Amino acid sequence: MKNKIYVVLLLAILLGAIAHSAPVLIDFSTVDQYYFPGQYDENIARIGDAHFSNSLYTHPDGFKLYNGYAYNWYGEKREFITFDNPVSLTQIDVAQVSGFSVPLPSSMIMEMYDSAGNLLKTVTTPVSSTFQTVSLSQTNVKKLLFDFTGGGEAYSDGRTHGWYFIDNLRYDNAIPEPTSGILFFFSILFLCFFCHK
Repeated sequence: MKNKIYVVLLLAILLGAIAHSAPVLIDFSTVDQYYFPGQYDENIARIGDAHFSNSLYTHPDGFKLYNGYAYNWYGEKREFITFDNPVSLTQIDVAQVSGFSVPLPSSMIMEMYDSAGNLLKTVTTPVSSTFQTVSLSQTNVKKLLFDFTGGGEAYSDGRTHGWYFIDNLRYDNAIPEPTSGILFFFSILFLCFFCHK
């Protein structure tokens, strides 16, 4: 009887782990990896399971730290964050960059894509110099892409640029499905073994 109680408890723990999701906050207080570390163009490469775009254009654009926030270095459009596994995005804080004389976006556009590159959802919000929290509320996101309207010409090349801050990206990082399946398989195997005894 004692063994059966242990088995039931273990099974409950394993099944709980299958459905478990871990809330994640990226507040840019720490960075795990940089592009061009120690150089002028030092940009964020990775924080946890989030990977940041870099050098999409003719220069080392991407996301750079400034006063505890991240901003789009060189003011480029369509910078993005990808995740090791699909996540459930919750919210993010956005604002126009302040303290510099640069073109500013009038609205932010956040596009969310799945692992196959399908667009799942687009969220557009007006943006100002004051941070605002934007609800994303989307599951199964592999890539979060940032775009904007407004801005202006910055490099005399005919392209539109605009500088913005991002901060406090929140999401739930669920256990990937293959891992869940393996946990479930071993929990059933374990249960069968002890019940057979």
